[in-house]
Amino acid sequence: MRPGEPAKRREKGLSWLEKAALSGNTLALTHLARYEACEETTCGLTGQRVSRWQEQARRQAMQDSVTRMEAVVAPYRKKWLGQPGEKDPVQAVQDVLRAAEAGDRQAQTLAGVWYVSGAMAKAGLALDRPAGMAFLKQAAQAGDRRAVTVFAMTVLADTNEDDTECQEEAAMAGRWLEAEAEKGDGECMALYGMLLFRGIGEKADPDAGVVWLEKAARRQVPDAMLFLGRLRMMAGEEGVQEGRDEAAAWFAKVATVPSRPDLFAWLAWDYGSGEAPVAGEPEVMTKVRRGAEKGDGRAMSYLAIMYDSGVFSGRRFPCAALTWYRRSAELGEKEMYLPLAMTCAETGDAACARKWLDAAFAEGGKALGYGMVVHAFGLSGDVGTDVPEEEMAKMASERMDAVAKRIRWLHAEGMRGNAAAAAVLARLYGAGIGVRQDGKEALKWERLSERAKARRRTVSGKAAGPAKRTHRAAGENGEVS
Repeated sequence: MRPGEPAKRREKGLSWLEKAALSGNTLALTHLARYEACEETTCGLTGQRVSRWQEQARRQAMQDSVTRMEAVVAPYRKKWLGQPGEKDPVQAVQDVLRAAEAGDRQAQTLAGVWYVSGAMAKAGLALDRPAGMAFLKQAAQAGDRRAVTVFAMTVLADTNEDDTECQEEAAMAGRWLEAEAEKGDGECMALYGMLLFRGIGEKADPDAGVVWLEKAARRQVPDAMLFLGRLRMMAGEEGVQEGRDEAAAWFAKVATVPSRPDLFAWLAWDYGSGEAPVAGEPEVMTKVRRGAEKGDGRAMSYLAIMYDSGVFSGRRFPCAALTWYRRSAELGEKEMYLPLAMTCAETGDAACARKWLDAAFAEGGKALGYGMVVHAFGLSGDVGTDVPEEEMAKMASERMDAVAKRIRWLHAEGMRGNAAAAAVLARLYGAGIGVRQDGKEALKWERLSERAKARRRTVSGKAAGPAKRTHRAAGENGEVS
């Protein structure tokens, strides 16, 4: 489903995507991310509908936060609740509260999580942030690392620069996190790095924040890896290719963490909107890909040519080129018919090649113009100044092999009587594109094309049968008798 598709089909697709997204499906979030930035006139979206998606994302983020807090205190929960169904939740809540009031650090931490998250509301413990933060503060001051972690997570989620109480909590969180980070706790390193980077609390030191985040990321803390990836992604927008490649590497690591589906949603959003980088992909390609993924037909065409020729990246990706050539052609970019046909031929899909070659031949004009012939058989262009010399030599060899394979397919089709293939070969030999320029060879293929077209007309005429007689014979003076 793409922005350029018919309104009925698009609306049906969007409705199913919304249902899937509500169930937490990451792929659905990816597609909705693409549509979120699409113009109303193009995609038929309203501000109210997009706002509904944003509210849905906010609720999902809150649920993810609760899930993370519960994971941090899982050992405490098991102690007081046991296995699912083992203890009565209402009684367990009362036991935890009594122990917390008596000064038990684990009970204080668990009660604090339940209060700030509302996770045990059904057991009679209603959402109460102040009460929860008070319990967490007591446990953290007593040295409970899990309480420090949850306290900091809550502060990061709730901090308001104009709220004095929030700022005081942030300052306390920073001091406790620093102490735990110095002891080597990876989760606290990540949280402390985020506090410093964002300037929350007593300190504002983005450089020091990045240092702590890097330490946490080396310990495979998922949040630190995602934060660094998104940070490097923004650096890449200023033209720093190394930052973009590093971002792609961090994102790839985050994608291997099975226990954090909330992080997958972030990746889905970044890649679905076309913002996130691909390893080895230059910035200019990302910008073009961003437009292509949002439904821009011309951007699809340019991206296909980049993948086909290896321009900017120094590597060819014929299958990716085939995907974008086809999408642009289906959106009416007729100049892509010939390159699409030849990419189909190169990848071994003869039926696809014949279909789009015939379409280009029938269209004529720019579809078979000099520029498109060069795109399909020249595969030229600067592969990028940062590409090593040996890689450039390899790239040139790959291009030559691809052109040779396409021309061999055309020869075979031309000899079989394919008029379109013969016509293209005539252009190639006439201009010396992909082959040695040869006027006699060009003339030969041009004549073969004309004969093939004549045979096709003859066969077509015979298939239609004798024409029906619609007029009476005319007399000598031209009058109908």
